[in-house]
Amino acid sequence: MTEAIEAEPSPDERLASPAKAVLARLGGPSGTVSFAAPIIVFVVASGLSPLWFAVIASVMTSLLAAGWRLIRREPPRHAILGLALVVISAVVAATTGEARGFFLLVVIWMGVMSVALLGSVVARRPLIGTFFHRVAGGSPGWHEDRRLMRFYSVLTLLWTVVIAGKFALHAWLYVANAPAWLAFANIVSTVLTAVLVVGTIALVRRTVRATPANLQYTSRT
Repeated sequence: MTEAIEAEPSPDERLASPAKAVLARLGGPSGTVSFAAPIIVFVVASGLSPLWFAVIASVMTSLLAAGWRLIRREPPRHAILGLALVVISAVVAATTGEARGFFLLVVIWMGVMSVALLGSVVARRPLIGTFFHRVAGGSPGWHEDRRLMRFYSVLTLLWTVVIAGKFALHAWLYVANAPAWLAFANIVSTVLTAVLVVGTIALVRRTVRATPANLQYTSRT
């Protein structure tokens, strides 16, 4: 499955406690369980039964998780997105006829993101600045400020290294046909991404606040 990071937490959640902020990025306890449960069920079932049963079991688990989140009155789009990701991953696994196919989208997504992140730095439009500057309360036009451009370029390169590293690991496990390790790597990878997102938001907020508004756009890159 692709890495489903949940809704944007409030500033208090982000700054009060790093652990709580990371958990919020994962959608809280219910989001974490809803993400991990179908993966675990699929891997266990695929090791003990035919692939078709594992596919059905993972989809049913995701349906139950989505229903649970809706009963708890959590945002419907989160439950629907999580269910859609599991269904698509299950269809890919059924189509390939291999348990490792459940994680094929993860490998492809990480590869695409690695190229996109690196390409954005080369194009002088670092994606981390595009994604996080406004989230952190910054104003448009940051790419015209030399300091912010350098800052976001470095951050984007850091993200590139992390995502590329995860891509290499997942691709290696995929080629090695190790679905159990792929499941473990996928869950850990999602937690790592949540930590990285929380850390990035905190760092960007601090940088934006420390940059005088009248200096943000006076220096062309």
